[in-house]
Amino acid sequence: MGRWRWPRSPPNAGRLRYAQVAHPADGDLILVTATTGTRVFVPPTPSRAAGASAHRRCDEVDDVAQPFAVLTPPLAALWVLHMRATGWTWPIRDTSSGSDAVMFLSVRDSRIVARGRCFGPTLCELRTGAGTLTRSRASTTDLADIRPHLP
Repeated sequence: MGRWRWPRSPPNAGRLRYAQVAHPADGDLILVTATTGTRVFVPPTPSRAAGASAHRRCDEVDDVAQPFAVLTPPLAALWVLHMRATGWTWPIRDTSSGSDAVMFLSVRDSRIVARGRCFGPTLCELRTGAGTLTRSRASTTDLADIRPHLP
């Protein structure tokens, strides 16, 4: 495999190892694991409506593109730790707190239960009602880590 990068990716994104996709509660969750850890991509809305057929060409897509919530490797690991204590939360891009900030919504009542952000490629924090979790290294998150918490 060659060097893997997505547009405007960090310079040390690493080599692609594998990707995984899940569709919890009619949503989408994409995990991309490289040699530098796992990044999680979550679109703000499902990629297609329930029952809709798969698009085969770009001109068949009429939706307006919206930015995904992106969890860097340390923030993805913090999210899994948080879900172990509280259950599933939806990562949503938090545009009010910066381009890399993410808020996590409760599936029960859609309220914000945590906010996360990173201060560089390997230092992230997750603020919850119970305190602040920090992670200062990249890590790999697998769908098997997330599956027990899916709604």
